[in-house]
Amino acid sequence: MAAVCRYWTGILMRWFVFILALLLPLGAMAQEEDDKSRLTRFLEDTLSGTGRTITINGFQGALSSVVTMEELTVADETGVWLRMTDATLDWNRAAVLAGRIDINTLSAKEIHLIRPPVAAPAAPSPEATPFALPELPVSVNIGEVDVAKAIFDESIMGIPAALSLTGAVTLADGDGQAKLNIERVDGAKGHFRLSGSFSNATRDLAIDLKAQEDAQGIVATLLKIPDQPPLELSIVGQGPLDAFYADIKLASAGAPRLQGQIALESVANPDAPVQPVGSPLIDPIQVISADIRGDLAPLFAPKYRAFFGPDVAFTTVARRFSDGRMRLDQLLLTAAALQLRGDLALAPSGMPERFALDLALETPDGAPILLPTTGPDLLIRRASLTANFNSALGDGWSLSGVVSDFERGPLIVQTTDLKGSGRIQLQEPRQLTANVRLGLIGMETSNPEIVGAIGDSMTTVLKLDWAQGSALNIQTLDARTKSASLVASGKVQDVDGLTTVSGEIETKFADLSKFQVITERQVSGALSANMSGSYVPSSGAFDVDVVAMGVDLGVGEPSVDGLLQGESVLAVSAQRDQTGIAIENAAFESDASRLQAAGTLSSEKGRLTYSASLDDLQRFVSDVSGPVDVSGVIIQEGGGRNATLQATAPGEAEIKAEYDLRSDGAEYVLVDAVLGDTGRYFSSLAGKTSLVARADHVGESWQVDADLEGQAGSFAKLQGSLAEDFQTADIGIVGELPLAVANRSIRPQQVTGVAGFDLKLTGAPSAENISGTISTKGARFAAPTMQIALENIASTVSLQGGSANLDVSSNLAAGGTVGVRGTVDLAPPFAANLSVGLGQSVIQLGSLFQTSLTGDISVTGPLATGPNVAGQIDLGPTEVKISSNLGGGSSIPDVTHLSEPSKSLRTRTFAGLIKEPEAEGGSASNYAVGLDLNIVAQNRIFVRGMGLDSEFDGALQVAGTSTNVLTTGEFDLVRGRLDFLSKRFDLDEGIIRMEGGLVPYIRLVAISKNKDATFSIILEGLATDPDIDITSNPELPEDEVLSQMLFGRDLSAISPLQAAQLAAAAATLSGHGTEGLMGKLRKSTGLSNIDLTTNEDGNAGLSVGTYINERIYTDIGVDSTGLSTIQLNMDLTDSVTVKGRVDSNSDTAVGIYYQFDY
Repeated sequence: MAAVCRYWTGILMRWFVFILALLLPLGAMAQEEDDKSRLTRFLEDTLSGTGRTITINGFQGALSSVVTMEELTVADETGVWLRMTDATLDWNRAAVLAGRIDINTLSAKEIHLIRPPVAAPAAPSPEATPFALPELPVSVNIGEVDVAKAIFDESIMGIPAALSLTGAVTLADGDGQAKLNIERVDGAKGHFRLSGSFSNATRDLAIDLKAQEDAQGIVATLLKIPDQPPLELSIVGQGPLDAFYADIKLASAGAPRLQGQIALESVANPDAPVQPVGSPLIDPIQVISADIRGDLAPLFAPKYRAFFGPDVAFTTVARRFSDGRMRLDQLLLTAAALQLRGDLALAPSGMPERFALDLALETPDGAPILLPTTGPDLLIRRASLTANFNSALGDGWSLSGVVSDFERGPLIVQTTDLKGSGRIQLQEPRQLTANVRLGLIGMETSNPEIVGAIGDSMTTVLKLDWAQGSALNIQTLDARTKSASLVASGKVQDVDGLTTVSGEIETKFADLSKFQVITERQVSGALSANMSGSYVPSSGAFDVDVVAMGVDLGVGEPSVDGLLQGESVLAVSAQRDQTGIAIENAAFESDASRLQAAGTLSSEKGRLTYSASLDDLQRFVSDVSGPVDVSGVIIQEGGGRNATLQATAPGEAEIKAEYDLRSDGAEYVLVDAVLGDTGRYFSSLAGKTSLVARADHVGESWQVDADLEGQAGSFAKLQGSLAEDFQTADIGIVGELPLAVANRSIRPQQVTGVAGFDLKLTGAPSAENISGTISTKGARFAAPTMQIALENIASTVSLQGGSANLDVSSNLAAGGTVGVRGTVDLAPPFAANLSVGLGQSVIQLGSLFQTSLTGDISVTGPLATGPNVAGQIDLGPTEVKISSNLGGGSSIPDVTHLSEPSKSLRTRTFAGLIKEPEAEGGSASNYAVGLDLNIVAQNRIFVRGMGLDSEFDGALQVAGTSTNVLTTGEFDLVRGRLDFLSKRFDLDEGIIRMEGGLVPYIRLVAISKNKDATFSIILEGLATDPDIDITSNPELPEDEVLSQMLFGRDLSAISPLQAAQLAAAAATLSGHGTEGLMGKLRKSTGLSNIDLTTNEDGNAGLSVGTYINERIYTDIGVDSTGLSTIQLNMDLTDSVTVKGRVDSNSDTAVGIYYQFDY
């Protein structure tokens, strides 16, 4: 509670000192200045400072003894934090000339403390100073202080409160008296009364503090006492500082919680001569004693009460002798789970003559102890710590400690063991040594991967020594886990009167991937680092050298990881002293990149040079190869700054940039860039492209002017202004640029042509504030994966009010037109209202499929999340060709590429063979387009191929979504036939359906009968890869079906010519190269080989071969055009073969072949 009273008193005293600061210049100003507004400005400027702005309104009475202000506010960088209204000062102006401030009344109707101020950063003072009242150049006497209401918002004390303040203050010649009375005036009961005095001359101190609050009071809230009970505090003490006694009492809810006494005394030194009664003591002993005890447990959270128990006691006596010796006796601190005993004796040199410490933490039943700490709960089962040294018994000291079952948050340590020993020599030259070992054994966490990273144990060893007149020498500090180590050594010494720490630290991480669970990043590789140098804590001066080496480092970012592969080195050498910071060298180098900087920096001036290089831009731009080099200088002189940059890159690229801020405030940025070979970056473009841009800081905005020029009249010009906080803009851009600049982003799609634009941004940089037009003429767009190309694209896009109005027309390369009209919102989810017109638009899928589309389609709704597509499409003449798919081709097997060259990776990426991983938390499957389409075949649909010639008509209704297509209707067979060798089969059944893709699904059935059976030929599946199946009723073996259907007889009864015909039929039906039907046919005929072939024209053929004897092989071939061929192979030796061939066109050939197997 005393701390809270000091807090309140401090706030009010700061206000009081603030009023004094206002008064000191007032007397002089009042005598020679009657311009009140000028006086107000003078006071505001004088009292304001860094991080503090004073504003005074309604200042009156500058020339009278009564000064009033209607309002005074104090603000920091975030706004007003204190407001005072209706302030009155009744003072004696003549007393100021006599060196006194004599105030009859200082009052305010209201002081409102809105929030704590944001403190301006300031370096702490390194000097320590003894307590004393300020020696002001004038005496101060305030007869009455009266603040009717001081309002504190909740952010100040945890609860909103309103207080009244009355009192009086006198400060003169180092003597001070104060009386303060604070009362709650917001309905809650509470009062704080302080009466005190102190004299610098007599050192007499008197204090009488009494505070009392009801439940839910300010103090209980600030101290977070459970249930915020009523509190009472009393601190009463009086006497000189060498004989001062103060009694302390604290109670909560009417029950005593803490009571005791603190005493400051000077007692006779038994070694000094005896003095007469009443005479001053010679070399007295200064004694500070404390004896405080009570039941503090109710003031803490209930979970800590087992630690404190019903009785907490603290007693101690400390003595300071005139020769500099100090002695601490009877140090005793006890609670239910805590026993601390100790004593300490220091020689005049500050070296210990003896010490003894005995600490024990344990409950009688051995249950875990919850320690009263901030942050996560900290539990231990037991702990002990002992330390002993007595110079009378020897120079050895010892330290021993054990903590059992430490647990905090996810970390558990079964045993923490501390051992220490060394020597202390008090005789000249004084010396000290220490050897301390800390071991953590049995470490566990809730995440076993963390234990896997750091191991289940950790050891730390510290060895140090010190000798009089020498530095404190840290021989070694060695900390190790299973996967990391830290080794340090150094010295702490006095250099030119300043404590200086110097030394060396080395760390090693053999495998960073083990720390991924800790860093939450995909780190990898090995890392070692060494730092050496010195540091002065009081001034912040340093002189440091750092070298870090990595091998195959990774941070989980592919663009960065590529720069860290192989060996990498970071080296920094820097100093800081009273003149500023000097960076002798800061460099990073890897197999792929190099960065380097050097320079100096101070408050007044600085110069930094830097450079960077990249071995190959292809690491970031896939198809542009070549080195990149960057360099520049940053200069600071007085209040001005200047920075320059020069860069070169592949494609004869050169960039120059400059930033300049002069001391008079003028500021500009200049960029001059040239790309000599634009084709290196955009393959369809050639020639030179240049950019010149400048931005000048004028007033509160940047004036921007940029010009881009390229080949064939392409250009862009940007002009306007941009607010200095970049939140608003008034910028226009006009120009014409080739559309090919977008090809890199839309690959494998390609676009050509020119886009003209005239755009303006007015207001915040958002889509709704962009207006203007974008247009194209003669543009072309090609989508090779969809086999679609749009030509003669003429478009106009008008932007206004956050919406784009589209008017696009184009021709399809295969024939027909496509047009788009409507609007699209420019902000997510990009709501659209578009109409797409198709005019006999020809759609082709190679030789497989061709049709034309005519109709009107509407696209409405959010494009980002899934629009609705509706309308009717009329099909023109449509032809579907069924692939014969002979040869038994199969899909490309999965291949794992090891150490793949960049060119191979780029080729596979462009070919669409590398799929990007889906973003975490969602996938493309969440995007669904609503469908409501009616597809009508106004003309016939013809399906041909594999001997098929058929005709269909019908209509489809497509509904549902793109992820769940629902179709009703189909295209049904009108008529058709199937030519199978020399036989023709009429089709009895046929349908065409769309099942979610552009490739149609077909089913065709032809039926044939003979006297023994009925045969069905079924063609079914996607048109790109249909399956053919032949069934019979009654069911026959697979190898009999074709023979019976074609010839009406068993396979064993057919002639050789019929066997050839049967093989040709199999060529039509097979095509997957399996054993199946072909294997059975080869076995049943006794031939050595039966092979199905196709020539470059796609004609099917049959090759039948057999051995006449061991060295002669004959092969007879016939294709579907009637061409037959006979080949003879004769092996003269194992290496020499003679081959001859003759065909039905009388073409002949003879050859001799030599082969050698090795």
